[in-house]
Amino acid sequence: MCRMAHFGNCDPETADQEYCIFHKPDKTEEEVIEFYRKFLKRFKPKIEEIEVDGEKKKRLVFKEPIDARGYVFPRIDPPFPLFLFLLVRGILRKLCSWTK
Repeated sequence: MCRMAHFGNCDPETADQEYCIFHKPDKTEEEVIEFYRKFLKRFKPKIEEIEVDGEKKKRLVFKEPIDARGYVFPRIDPPFPLFLFLLVRGILRKLCSWTK
């Protein structure tokens, strides 16, 4: 059982492990991909384009409050792996309304 099960927001598929994928510290590269895939699938954000200092940026917008208590968000340092970027972008396109 996940050590953080008391939060009540574990991933059901990995909740029987020491840490579920959302609460696990020190994720491997494969686990980072799984974390973001499951996070985006669970919370289904929309993509919104905004302008910051004259530059267009895309951001994720969540309609409902999300319960991410205790989640360990993996840090992604540059250079950002291209395959991870493409995977996340592909997942977002499937799950969200994508703005160009």
